[in-house]
Amino acid sequence: MKDSLPRDAGQGGIGTPAQLREHLQRYERAGVDQIIFVQQSGSNQHAHICESLELFAGEVMPEFKQRDIARQAEKARALAPSIAAALARKPAVAPMSPNEILTVEAFGRNMPRAPRFSDRGGAIAAPTVDPHALAGGSPWRA
Repeated sequence: MKDSLPRDAGQGGIGTPAQLREHLQRYERAGVDQIIFVQQSGSNQHAHICESLELFAGEVMPEFKQRDIARQAEKARALAPSIAAALARKPAVAPMSPNEILTVEAFGRNMPRAPRFSDRGGAIAAPTVDPHALAGGSPWRA
């Protein structure tokens, strides 16, 4: 798909609102309904990224949003029979009791500091001991 689009202004989300609108309309006509813009790369400053997003939200996104509401409704109607058939084939799973549901404790910044080593020249640090043991127990609830 990407290779069939002409290389021009608007490609990659770069250009004036009109150029970007035209570029995105090509994707829309091809059935693409989600686009990801990567703006936090290179030397882009936060203020410039915010300015670009505000311009996009104010001048480009509204017309696509209006069409997207109808597109999502049509998509839901078209997919409904397939989803219903898939769910009908799916075996029912017995409900689990609270004791059968494992809980993973998120340590975040409070994770105990374990001695670390790296066998990859410092690129990937790996703990040398079990951090759960240092924390005084297993993260799994019995």
